Amino acid sequence: MSTTHVDESAAEITVAFELPQLDDDELEVTVVDHTVTVRGGHEDDVEGFGKRPARSTSFRREFRLPDTADVERLTARLEGSSLELHAPKRTLRPRPIPVHQPFRLNGGACPD
Repeated sequence: MSTTHVDESAAEITVAFELPQLDDDELEVTVVDHTVTVRGGHEDDVEGFGKRPARSTSFRREFRLPDTADVERLTARLEGSSLELHAPKRTLRPRPIPVHQPFRLNGGACPD
């Protein structure tokens, strides 16, 4: 596979790269957490006399998107041999975590 191009704007992150010529059903894009995996492949029948093995093309590429990427809204578009992934950006805001004190009887210290 060729070089990966990453473009980041205020609204989204775009990842684009060239693939071998594939049909949609020969390509799989998955995401777990913020790790995107792109895999695909196909076999070409080799014509001629006698038994000849088929030529096989397969690939796998993995990359991690930043935490600001909204991977729940990740989309993929295949045009010819060019794959583009688009991930809208989200704003990360700190979430306050309440701090609780252990329960104490008669104002005494809590046993360890």
